[in-house]
Amino acid sequence: MSRSVSLDILDSTGTTIPFTNLPEPIEIIIPRDSNLALPPMILENVTGETRSTAA
Repeated sequence: MSRSVSLDILDSTGTTIPFTNLPEPIEIIIPRDSNLALPPMILENVTGETRSTAA
């Protein structure tokens, strides 16, 4: 599950409106079913892992 979101603001002609250096972060709240059972999650740092392809 990812926490990254990409957001583009478009005007009425479909042109992207840039927004940078905002004083406050933009928060997006996505509601979910509170009865939905989520499996337990484990935080793993995989940036330093390497895999050997040698047989």
